[in-house]
Amino acid sequence: MTIQVHVACDDENYRSVIADFLDHQTDMEVVAASSSGGVGTAAVQVAEPDVVVLGLPPSAHVAELAPRYRELLADGSAVVAFCMTHEQAAEYQELGIERVIFSDEPARKLTAAIRAAYQAGAGLARIAPRAASTPRTATH
Repeated sequence: MTIQVHVACDDENYRSVIADFLDHQTDMEVVAASSSGGVGTAAVQVAEPDVVVLGLPPSAHVAELAPRYRELLADGSAVVAFCMTHEQAAEYQELGIERVIFSDEPARKLTAAIRAAYQAGAGLARIAPRAASTPRTATH
C-alpha cells in the first residue's frame, strides 16, 4: 500500500527537497506540494492525503496556520510537523500534533514518523487539541 503525502512548507527549497526525497520512497507518493498558507489548505482538500508534512519558516507562529490544517484533516489524515525551532515544536504539540521532526534530524526520522502516522489509522486523536494542563516537550 502506498502512503499518499502532501508536503506543505513555505520554504520552496525545503519543500522541493522533502517532496523529492519522499517521492523516492517505495511506499510513499507525494500527491501535492504547496506552501503552508491558504494555497496549501486548498491543496489538502483536493489531494486528500494520508499524511501531511507541515513546515513553517522559523519566524512563523504555528498557531496562525496549523488550526486550518487541523480542521481540514479531521477526516482522518495525519500531520507530521517539520520544524526548525523548539518553540515551534512546542506550539505544534500544544495543538495536538504529536509527531514533530526537526530540520536537522536524519531523513529516516521523517520517513519513520510518516509511516507511524499512517499506520496509526484515523488522525482524529492525533490532531485533536490537547488540554492546556498537559505540557509536552519536543524530543530529538
